[in-house]
Amino acid sequence: MAMNDDDALERATHAMRRERPSGWSELSDTVRRRVRDLVSPAAALAATTDDGSVLWDERGSTVLVSGRIVVARLNERLVSDERVLDDVRLVLDGERCARVELDLVCSYGTDLKAEAAATRTAARDVLDDLLGPDRAREVVVRIVDVVEHPPTQ
Repeated sequence: MAMNDDDALERATHAMRRERPSGWSELSDTVRRRVRDLVSPAAALAATTDDGSVLWDERGSTVLVSGRIVVARLNERLVSDERVLDDVRLVLDGERCARVELDLVCSYGTDLKAEAAATRTAARDVLDDLLGPDRAREVVVRIVDVVEHPPTQ
């Protein structure tokens, strides 16, 4: 009786699936745990209207924006030849973004006071575009390093 190649492949596949290497479960759990540690959950930030109240959609749900989107847009807008963002922290009060803390690395010779003011203004513009205006929202800019050559991200 001749052996069919498809049957042989199917038997081998079933045998492989039944046999798991020892320690596989522990390794699998460790990998999953480490991936969860690396990918932190994004904060959900409530958008606001011009008067500062929470924005609702047509179904009556609060409009939320992912913190990852906010951080990505801040990075896109704030990085220049003179500065890069070293860190961005969103500080929440419930679902509202109460404060944004920005750590900058700037090029040597940059007017740091002017750079911090320009960064603060640009950050407010990004936050207003994504989350709506909020006069109580604070933007804190810290210069954490000055480098000789143009900073790189």
